[in-house]
Amino acid sequence: MIAAAWARVQGWLALVGATLAALGAAYLAGRRDGRDARHAEAAREEQRTRRAADAAAREAERDGAAERLRRGDF
Repeated sequence: MIAAAWARVQGWLALVGATLAALGAAYLAGRRDGRDARHAEAAREEQRTRRAADAAAREAERDGAAERLRRGDF
């Protein structure tokens, strides 16, 4: 009697364990995808910032701002 009950309980435990494993794998995959998306967005933002800084530096060189700063004439 106890052996039959234990065999039935083991089947249910295996089902619950498989379900929890599948949910855990889906959760971890979602976290990984979210983290990858955040890293990609941060890289895009960094590139936008660098391009804006490069453009500002080119504009400053064109206006002679660097030379005025060296001389101290504002």
